[in-house]
Amino acid sequence: MKLLKKSLGLCLAAVMSLSCLPLVSAEEAELNNVSLNKYVWANSYYSADMNPTLVVDGNISTEWANGSISQKPVEGGQCYWAVDLLKSYPISEIRFYVRSGDGIDWARENFKIEISEDSEFTSAETVYETVPAVSYGEEHVVKLDVPKTARYVRFIKMDNGEGGFGLAEVAVMSAKENLVDVARGKTTEAPYSFDGLGSELVVDGMPAGDWANRFLGANVSYLDIDLGEDYQKYDLEEIVYRPGGNNFDDTANSNFRIIMSSNKAFPQDSTTVEVYRNTAGEDQPVAEELRIDISEAMQLQTGAAKTFRYIRITALATGQQKSISEISVLGRKLAGEGANVAKGKTVTSSSAHAWYPNTAAVDGLFVPEGVDGNRWLTDGTDKNRPWIVVDLGAEYRLNSLVFQMKGSSSDPAIDPVSYQNFQVEIAKAAEDVLAGTLKDSKAVYVTPQEATVTGRISVSLEGDEGVCRYIKIQSLTDIPGDQWQQFGVAELAAYSTDLPYTPSDSIEFLTSEADATPVGTVPESNAFAVRFKGANSGNEVKNVTLIQAGYTDGNLASVKLYTMSIPAGVSALPMVQSVSTADAEGDSFRFYVWEDGTLQPLYQPGEISRAV
Repeated sequence: MKLLKKSLGLCLAAVMSLSCLPLVSAEEAELNNVSLNKYVWANSYYSADMNPTLVVDGNISTEWANGSISQKPVEGGQCYWAVDLLKSYPISEIRFYVRSGDGIDWARENFKIEISEDSEFTSAETVYETVPAVSYGEEHVVKLDVPKTARYVRFIKMDNGEGGFGLAEVAVMSAKENLVDVARGKTTEAPYSFDGLGSELVVDGMPAGDWANRFLGANVSYLDIDLGEDYQKYDLEEIVYRPGGNNFDDTANSNFRIIMSSNKAFPQDSTTVEVYRNTAGEDQPVAEELRIDISEAMQLQTGAAKTFRYIRITALATGQQKSISEISVLGRKLAGEGANVAKGKTVTSSSAHAWYPNTAAVDGLFVPEGVDGNRWLTDGTDKNRPWIVVDLGAEYRLNSLVFQMKGSSSDPAIDPVSYQNFQVEIAKAAEDVLAGTLKDSKAVYVTPQEATVTGRISVSLEGDEGVCRYIKIQSLTDIPGDQWQQFGVAELAAYSTDLPYTPSDSIEFLTSEADATPVGTVPESNAFAVRFKGANSGNEVKNVTLIQAGYTDGNLASVKLYTMSIPAGVSALPMVQSVSTADAEGDSFRFYVWEDGTLQPLYQPGEISRAV
């Protein structure tokens, strides 16, 4: 199926070219380190201050070295280090620094770099290989002629571990594509604005039209942006500041700072961080577009993403005027479309600590920011594979799950039980929820390679595979169950564009738009209908394209396109589209939707075949 989908994509590239932006080569595109503070593991490490996480901490002075502390039993004696990027990226370059020091060439030779879509590297592709030792103290860059998509990257020795292995830093570079402006159209506040030059102009997506403040006297100019609840669907990467043209004086775009916070009051504590400062007398006024990398600010030391919701641009002196054309906050999509249908729903668990209730796991907040109790933890006696179950109240078709684990300590090295050896299951029915038993459940995530997984983890679900009512997270091993070793979850979110799902609304083939009789083969008339659900959370009508792909002997034979319109503000609409195979080639047909630049298959049992 992967090959067929790839062939379909090649055909669609030409068909859909009128609606696509010009392609940018890997050489021209700006690259971003997508491995920074991501989830890593190795077969072993030497000591706590030479552990595998130090390879993606952005600091070349810290190193990992293999050693006596085993993370995973050695396979074939080969030393390795690997990183999970959390999702697939088009990888353009892999940059790395090896372990430093004279006389240890054995730690820098006979290794290769592999990329893969699976954590076991059964589909691994080697992109770099060396036998002689590479030099230390300098950056080595592996450039891929064509970007290759993968989720996992592994450095592995080829000499069965003789002499060991070590790395100082690895950066997996991907083009800054598919970034979304999370700030566009969001709520703004600027109490000292000129009439007609309101703060909403900085998030309207248009460079024309500037915000400016009026005469301030002894007041300080500032502008706030509230990214809203859906900011947590993205890994935020960059703020783009575009100065306005209303330059009242030299200070209009100088002597200011940009801060981010999870607290609307912007307190001077761990909830607030400064990401940019322009100081009078030291820096020139900002005269053109300014791009601010906030990737580092979005990380905790453990690698977990912070949850900054509010952004403030504030002058550093009273009476100073400001003028801004546009502010963009760019992020990569982490969660699916729609609402978090798990928020505030009924939760049961094997136990709950008196200070850390199970309801905290569905309160809508990832990573506690100054609120120690914002997580669920087991009590000190719950040792037998602890679990937590969320009841959505009805069946939904989920398109993604996003969750974050949390133990007794903020340091997974001290309390690893919540970050290793667990799985996430979904199910339509529960035998006995209070006992944590789900009927006909299926695992949608299992901890990879016994890795220590921190931060937000995203699981994509396609078509009907995400239909469920219950979601369960459970430890796969018994735990010590003392006050320092407790199982816990910081947050579980489930995203869906669906109204509560019912089987009658599943994707199906019909005799016609007016006749709901199901068909399994193309009628002799070659005309029938496809019914499925569409959604549109925007304020205007949205057009999507239904794609009918014909196959002969497993090879793509024809492609037909149908344009459909979804009204504004629709959560879930059963849509029926007439289709025809009269002038299409193929002995069987599958259907896809092209929406917002993404090709999605419409899943249903089997496929429809041409009548013989």
